[in-house]
Amino acid sequence: MNRWGPVLWACAAVLAVAARAQAQGVPAEPPRADASAPYQDQLIDGGKLPVDDGQGAGAQRYDDSGWPRFFKLEMQLGSTRIGNETTTVRGVSVQAQIDTPQYGALSADIAYRAPPVTGVYTLRQIGMPFDGGWRANNVLGLFSPLTPEMMRNQPRFILPTTLLNGAGTEWSNEGRNLSLSFSSGQPGAFEGAQLPRFRSLDGTLSQFGAQAGSGNWGVALAGIVARGVASSFDLSTLADRNTWALALRRGTESTTLQVNALSSASTGDITRRGFWADLASREGPYTHTFGAFQFDPNLYWGNTPITSDLAGFYYRYNFRNRQWSIDGGVEALHSPSSTLPDGAFASGSVRYQYSRELSWGGGGAVRRFGQAAWSAFAFTERNADIGSTRLQADVAHDGPAADSYRVTIDQAWAVTAGRRLSTTLALDRQRTPYDNSDSVSVALLAGADLRSNLSLDASLLARKTVAGTVAESLSANASLTWRINPRWSMLATYYENRGKAQLFPVLDPLSTLSPVVSLPGERSAFLVLRYEDRAGLPSAPLGGKLGDAAGSVAGTVYLDANENGQRDANELPAPNVTVLLDGRFAVRTDSQGRFDFPLVAAGKHTLTLVPDNLPLPWAMSDGGSRQIVVSSRDTARVDF
Repeated sequence: MNRWGPVLWACAAVLAVAARAQAQGVPAEPPRADASAPYQDQLIDGGKLPVDDGQGAGAQRYDDSGWPRFFKLEMQLGSTRIGNETTTVRGVSVQAQIDTPQYGALSADIAYRAPPVTGVYTLRQIGMPFDGGWRANNVLGLFSPLTPEMMRNQPRFILPTTLLNGAGTEWSNEGRNLSLSFSSGQPGAFEGAQLPRFRSLDGTLSQFGAQAGSGNWGVALAGIVARGVASSFDLSTLADRNTWALALRRGTESTTLQVNALSSASTGDITRRGFWADLASREGPYTHTFGAFQFDPNLYWGNTPITSDLAGFYYRYNFRNRQWSIDGGVEALHSPSSTLPDGAFASGSVRYQYSRELSWGGGGAVRRFGQAAWSAFAFTERNADIGSTRLQADVAHDGPAADSYRVTIDQAWAVTAGRRLSTTLALDRQRTPYDNSDSVSVALLAGADLRSNLSLDASLLARKTVAGTVAESLSANASLTWRINPRWSMLATYYENRGKAQLFPVLDPLSTLSPVVSLPGERSAFLVLRYEDRAGLPSAPLGGKLGDAAGSVAGTVYLDANENGQRDANELPAPNVTVLLDGRFAVRTDSQGRFDFPLVAAGKHTLTLVPDNLPLPWAMSDGGSRQIVVSSRDTARVDF
């Protein structure tokens, strides 16, 4: 309990404030004026008050000169304990954006820490105009080059992205329906939470892409030239590898057919290939998707292994209306190397919205390919005065005598404005030939605006063993934010991560069977001094034009384990993921998966999530895009 002390005290404080706010209830309605009396304007102090300019007393005047721009500087001092070693960490991070008419939208995301002195940075230029309708996007530093759009949005198979430390450029012409891209750099991955760092991998990757379309037809080509990457047979041996992918599409409003081919050739190995085709038919609320595929063993995309040694056919069905949501599919599977006998995989789910307050559903999956397995779940959701409640039961059988059971209660509590509270309680039981274990998981996601300039946020996800030897885990975060004035604020943050978050078994043969999210064994406390400023014509915000009103956009990116479209207390954030506004302005999520665009034109916009740092087996839903509406002087909240 000593290790959990700071977090539990912070969580208790948030719960107390939230409970007090809920107990206060709705304030009494003030007495109404006599309806028969004639209307008269009521002026405060006889109308002698000074005009409110919206900047507050003593606030610095808004600088309306120059192009719209935003700047945020954070200076951080903290202590980090990893294992038995404690280190004092100093860091600085900068986020800056400026919207120019001739050079596009420019942004910088820079972070440095010591000791040792390490840093990460991303410099972007998006939407630089050229003659003939061409626009260029350029990037330098850490980024994930994207494959052509035709290869990103597919119903069953996708090509993974790779984080690079290098440079890239993309040229597009909407009038000609043509795009070209090239990038090169060293592959790697993010490490760390509060101040991220880049862990480089062996080799270099150079990636190119091209896409063209005419009428109902489209074609895309992509390739990666890898030098000095890990061999597919021996990770200690380096090899060169060339991979190519080609896609051909014909689409109408109701039907889309796309055929894809992939080739991968490594040093000292034969050329390996993959083929897949998808046909999607849409009619009203119905969508039918048919496909066929064949993948040779040991297939790679650049330095990343992809679906291999698998062939077969599939059919998927989807139905959506105001009350029903039904989807399902069946696949016939074959192993080209004959490693596994022929088999099949089937899955499905249903959700019924009985009323505005009540819904229920369930689903399951069966796999008979290699090791036979099955899983099933059932849930009910209810919206009441206390908030939204979801009760779900899961059961899975994966392999000989390996059984898993779970009961989960998710509660999003109804609290007053300025308070946020969600809780989760889960009971797990696992039975294997080697061990029987029981565990309890609790989760908390809470926040409270203690004063107009003081807020407290906390999250907790803990798993405790009741019987057996199941691995325990803890992921906790508490943050106190004091806004000193409109530009300066101070944050005190404590977080601790250790153990492994075991997810429920996934039976899809194309996914990791038992995904585990590893939590770095790290405990840290940080003090952050933040400076934020925005300037430029207030009538020309991000994504707007002269005379536009403005609001802001904020949200989180999280791992939606139960796919209910809202973040429950036991669902982990996704840090260091890139979010794009209208394809022009880019930000990266922080350690808690949060992002924000502080000055955005009122009206309709598109947010796009770039899956550059999502852990497997997670993937984007709805293509990773959301349509939002920003209201004047308001914040549009979006969760992915």
